[in-house]
Amino acid sequence: MFHFIFSILILFLPLFSISLNADTSSITHNIVNIEDNVVDKTRLPENITATEFYSVNRLNCVHQLKSNNHTHQTLTKPLNKLTEIFAEEVTKDTENIVQFSGHVEIQQNGNRIQSNKASYDLSQELFSAHEAVTFNNQDMNISGDKLFYFTKTKNGEIKNAEYTAITDNFQGRAENITFSPDISHLTDASFSTCPRENESWALRGQEISLYPNKNIGEGKNIIFYIKDLPVFYLPYIQFPLGKERMSGVLFPTVYYSSDLGMNLSLPYYWNIAANKDYTITPSIMSKRGLFLNHEIRHLSSKSKTTVNINHIYDTDYDQIRSEKEISKYGSDIESQRQALSVVHHHLAEKWDLSLDYNYLSDNYFNRDFNQQTLNNNENNLNRSLTISHRDKLFGGSLSVLGRLQQYQVTTVNTNIYSRLPQFKVNYDKQWNQFLRTQIPLQLSIDSEFVNFKKNSNTSLNLPEGNRYHLRPSFMLNFLNDYSFIKPKVSLDLLKYHLTENNTNTEDYSRSIPLFSLDTGLFFERQSSFFEQQYLHTLEPRLYYLNVKDVNQSDFPVFDTDLTNFSFSQLFKENRFTGVDRLADANQLTSALTTRLINENGLESFRASIGQIWYFDDRNVHLNKSYSDLTDKHSATAIELASEFHSHWRTRLSLLYNYKAKGNSNNKQIGQANFNLQYYHDNNHIINLSYNDDSNETLDKTISYSNYWELVPNWLMLSSLKYKSEQKYVSNALLGFEYDSCCYAIRLALEHERDSLTGEIDNSIMFRIMFKGLSSFGNIDATHLSEQIPGAKSIY
Repeated sequence: MFHFIFSILILFLPLFSISLNADTSSITHNIVNIEDNVVDKTRLPENITATEFYSVNRLNCVHQLKSNNHTHQTLTKPLNKLTEIFAEEVTKDTENIVQFSGHVEIQQNGNRIQSNKASYDLSQELFSAHEAVTFNNQDMNISGDKLFYFTKTKNGEIKNAEYTAITDNFQGRAENITFSPDISHLTDASFSTCPRENESWALRGQEISLYPNKNIGEGKNIIFYIKDLPVFYLPYIQFPLGKERMSGVLFPTVYYSSDLGMNLSLPYYWNIAANKDYTITPSIMSKRGLFLNHEIRHLSSKSKTTVNINHIYDTDYDQIRSEKEISKYGSDIESQRQALSVVHHHLAEKWDLSLDYNYLSDNYFNRDFNQQTLNNNENNLNRSLTISHRDKLFGGSLSVLGRLQQYQVTTVNTNIYSRLPQFKVNYDKQWNQFLRTQIPLQLSIDSEFVNFKKNSNTSLNLPEGNRYHLRPSFMLNFLNDYSFIKPKVSLDLLKYHLTENNTNTEDYSRSIPLFSLDTGLFFERQSSFFEQQYLHTLEPRLYYLNVKDVNQSDFPVFDTDLTNFSFSQLFKENRFTGVDRLADANQLTSALTTRLINENGLESFRASIGQIWYFDDRNVHLNKSYSDLTDKHSATAIELASEFHSHWRTRLSLLYNYKAKGNSNNKQIGQANFNLQYYHDNNHIINLSYNDDSNETLDKTISYSNYWELVPNWLMLSSLKYKSEQKYVSNALLGFEYDSCCYAIRLALEHERDSLTGEIDNSIMFRIMFKGLSSFGNIDATHLSEQIPGAKSIY
């Protein structure tokens, strides 16, 4: 029946025509309804030319316009799916074949075919295109010599093709491409994320398949090329088409260390789900054996978990340790060596849960494999479970914390107390108008209970037991535009219930009042420096502190230490960390700060100077071996910070001390820290720093580092740390990096010296990343940021 109707239409088509003049109002339409066999003819101008109508199998209607020698065919299927055809000429060869020529363009459901010539077979619903063929869909653009496309199944084939992804950055070539909505099969093909005109690397092989819906590709019998040089053969490979993670073998890691020897690692990544993955990395170290690392990660909207497991059968575990090492870390070490790290965080609206657990089989693990473990060079490994809660109570803020905490101590004769358990409750409330007066009052209550347990591995005779602490505080906060006054009164209550040698029980307690008065003024004016306008401030400040002198020499020291003196310490209520000691005080701090604030409200310069004046000697110390402090004033604390230029940042803090060394007028810098950074952008960074502390346990270190683009795409990275007291280089790094649009290479040499034994470890580090594919090497982002502050790794 269809063929009969089609033949009737062919006979009557010359009677109907369309014409389009320059005046668009003269456009006329011919509409053919195949099902009703009705032809609606519109009156046309006399100078029309006949245009042939044709019908495609099982179409309901045909709508045709002809304008400027260009024909527009709209084919409407029963399901309202459109196929549009643009061509300069349309002819019908046979009953089932329609020919198109001249800038042919075919569109169907987001797919588009362009060519110089094309034909359509009604019986097979097949388009055939020749001469400069291109095929475009939502995923790829493909060009070739010949194309065959089935409109019903949307399957097709292109000969001698080149393809380019639309949203993702990859391209390639193929002798033949067969495609469907879900998959494209390529034969004698290549794949690369480099631009076609600068293809630095490529996968080439007999069979490559692309799955755009899954964002993965796979290849069989693949050869990896760098330029035109074959590098290695892969019998099978999977690779990502986008940025989504996927399972598979990652590129190997190769590097050399004088301690570990030649190291070859081959990671395997398992993308379990969108929020879960697992990576296993076996590493063969020529001097130590087979090292296995397992990393498991889980991420949800409220939680994050990371598990790391390391294991090695160490072939060189019994190497001779130096006497210094044995005296600090002991000699307990076996060939089977393990490490474990579990970190979990869970966040809720008002609740937080945190788990941090670490384990080492021996005290030397981190020192021997510091490139392999998370807890790099940590002497005390944390094991804690913490739950915290925040809420509002009576118009104030309430915070509650519960914790179980232990440590694995990796040094000999060292004790770090465990908290089993620890509870803290803090409450803060502020009244802007207390008791309907104009007095602004702030109430703070800090409380804590801890049960301290000593390390089970220590032989030291140390006390353990419970500690109860409570400190309520009241502070008046008078503040206006030009001044502030903050008087504060506190009462520090502390009690111990202790056990020594598991037999003797002792109770200690203290009750100490504290009073402080913090006051200051604000002066400001408009100033001009270097032709820039600034708000210039002058801020004098006085801080008086009075704490009663109470003998605490019999109290234990669980988690308390002496703080390093600095400018911020001028305004602290206690010179000790922790609550085991509350320092006696009758002192006045005088300080002065000046700032320059630019037009954007940012601080361009700050200078501060301050000093504490002591009216009484200080008698409270960590233990009885310390002598009383009789100085009448502290060191002068100075801090400078400058960002006068958008690219330069400077920080300086120092203590200017008057100390008696044969001559009471001898002036000495007791502590100094200086940092200078030039930061133009991510590829132009220079850091210079000097760190010096009067405490003999801290080193005086001069550090330099840079991350600098020498020429486009080429960067140099270097760092140097020099111990001025010991007169040796503790760490040095020199490397070069090449970064292009499709791959990056970094090569670096590193020199490290052990501060305890003086042993030197030299390593060669190398990493190459093929962008969009994978990377291999051992220079990671964390290592780089530690050596070069401000540098952002591309890996």
